[in-house]
Amino acid sequence: MTNNNGNNYLVNGDGSRNGGPLLTVSHVADSLNAHPHSVRSRADSGLLRCYRIGFRGGRGFRPEDVNDILDACGNGQG
Repeated sequence: MTNNNGNNYLVNGDGSRNGGPLLTVSHVADSLNAHPHSVRSRADSGLLRCYRIGFRGGRGFRPEDVNDILDACGNGQG
């Protein structure tokens, strides 16, 4: 779901927010140093969890899920 500021949030069935903002494909691609097509492909294959948002079915990604991928690849910071 999108709030008035254009930020995407994961929303429960009752309309309440569950967690923080979701990342866009572009943000995830930058974080993973990958092409946006690769991010979409990984999401479609189930390697990267995503949430379909809006009536067009855009993809949103939780930062925690992206961090898990970074940690698994050994590219995480910290």
